[in-house]
Amino acid sequence: MNDVVNEMLNDASKKRDRIKLIHVDDIVPNHKNKDYPMCDIETLALSLRICGQITPCIVVCDGDQYKLISGERRWRATKYNLVHGLSNTDELACIVRDYENDEEKILIAANGVRESIPVKDKLKITETVLAHYYSAKEANEIPVGTKKREWIAAITGYSERSIQSYLNKLSETKEDIETKEKSSLFLNNLKTRISKKIGAKTKVTEKYVQFNYSDIDDLNRILEILGLLEESANDGID
Repeated sequence: MNDVVNEMLNDASKKRDRIKLIHVDDIVPNHKNKDYPMCDIETLALSLRICGQITPCIVVCDGDQYKLISGERRWRATKYNLVHGLSNTDELACIVRDYENDEEKILIAANGVRESIPVKDKLKITETVLAHYYSAKEANEIPVGTKKREWIAAITGYSERSIQSYLNKLSETKEDIETKEKSSLFLNNLKTRISKKIGAKTKVTEKYVQFNYSDIDDLNRILEILGLLEESANDGID
């Protein structure tokens, strides 16, 4: 897998990192990072006050400023401490890189594996990287023998099994999705109707209907509602 990543990001990975202290006001967030939740900023701000900055941010030059690729939460936490007078630290250690056309892929690699990201957003991330895959394939940039799910997994950090699951979902046609939604709606309505009619907890799937009863008397009550009590009695159930 490491060979795939190195090959895939060959040009970017071979550029020499430059680490420098940059004032927070000279750093700007990345608009492509809008889909990643910025949670627990106060907790991270406390960690920065106690432990300091452990991991440098990753930025690229953006005119007279630096645009974040990784570390927006650290940047926000540092600004939080400054605004609230909790710390006078106004600089962040940053790795300055030049990613050229790889910026979006690196942004995903740096942020896409956060546990707080919902599955629906991971699907969007997978779809974005899938588009990069097809572009790279057309340009003959995919290493020979590399599987689609392997390439995407290397970028996103998700397991190949998860990627395959996301790809399967993305391949569903709009008609397939609408059919599933209609079927689900029908089954939910049917469950509600049966549950109200027999006064018992009910489960309805595409293959079976299941209801709960507390004892034999309760079962007889339900069978009577369904018009099956007499038939059941003849079978020796009552």
